[in-house]
Amino acid sequence: MTSTAEVMTSTVYDDDVTSHLQVTWSAPPLRYWTLVLVVIPALTLFGNALVVLSVCCESALRTATNYFIVSLAVADIMVAVLVMPLAVYVEVCFVPRHSPSRRQNQCQQFLGRIAYIA
Repeated sequence: MTSTAEVMTSTVYDDDVTSHLQVTWSAPPLRYWTLVLVVIPALTLFGNALVVLSVCCESALRTATNYFIVSLAVADIMVAVLVMPLAVYVEVCFVPRHSPSRRQNQCQQFLGRIAYIA
């Protein structure tokens, strides 16, 4: 599938030099695969919530082994709520550039620290 993107062309003139530089901007292409990135955290949250609810509601499932599984499910829920949405945001919104700006580097470092803490 091809997506239509607006292309805007402008000419930049340098006062000191008689030559000019032509710069072309284009809108980023539509990324339909991002829907998959949104569905995965939702399924992770749903499946792990079912594990926690099943152990909490059914008294026969309250064993030491299942409490360990519940603790793993809670950790997965935290990852699905805190880390995965930020990773999807970074993947979708940050356009890769040859020389990223200082603000992008700071944001990526911040998101990396959050992922490390989680």
